[in-house]
Amino acid sequence: MVQAGARRAADAGERAVAAADEGAVMRSVAVGDWLGLRFVVLYLLVIREPLPSPALAVGALAAFALFLALVRSSRFPLREPPTRIALEVLFTVGFLTVILTQTGGADSPLANLYLLPLVLAAVTLRARVTAAAFVLVSVAVLGLHLAAHGPATGLRTVLAQALGELGPLALATYLVHRLAGSVLAARRRIQELDELDPLTGLLNVRSIDGLIAREHEARAGAGRGAYALLVADLDRLKHGNDEFGHET
Repeated sequence: MVQAGARRAADAGERAVAAADEGAVMRSVAVGDWLGLRFVVLYLLVIREPLPSPALAVGALAAFALFLALVRSSRFPLREPPTRIALEVLFTVGFLTVILTQTGGADSPLANLYLLPLVLAAVTLRARVTAAAFVLVSVAVLGLHLAAHGPATGLRTVLAQALGELGPLALATYLVHRLAGSVLAARRRIQELDELDPLTGLLNVRSIDGLIAREHEARAGAGRGAYALLVADLDRLKHGNDEFGHET
């Protein structure tokens, strides 16, 4: 029961850290999205070339900016960060595809921006969702190449050109996803070593102090009343350790 209690306490600490991490991730995602949007706007202002459909480009910019504002709102119906990020990946791919149709299609310099939603998915989402995001980008890239070169070029040639563009994106997405998983596993291991006693597997003094502070703050804020803290002192513990060993 002591082990189970310690595990629950450790889980509570992990959830608190995870909540803080999710907040930091969402802020980083927001910065990346707005920087991508500003880069597109800057590019459109610099090239000063007539667009096939200026209204479509402006509408896409306005719609994407509105979406970014809404998804950051506290009233947005989807609260889970993975769900919101997956939705952002979907909208980002759609937005970039519309912009690319106005700036040169498959040959547009902005085509490299497809890496933005792929990296976002690779860092924050599960492997299956990341794979689905890559499939979505692949369909968009293939469609752009077909629209730019048409059937006259030959399907094999179009596929070769699309694969030439998708290959580096696939490699970068895979590497980022693997590195993100390794960093997450290492961080969890470091957190475990920092919070648990390696001999008993129980919370160490620092973790217990943090747990008590969190419980006190939560109960005081929610008005859930008093709580009890049981402290046990074992006599002759050193004698037992010396005679039977720490493992006992």
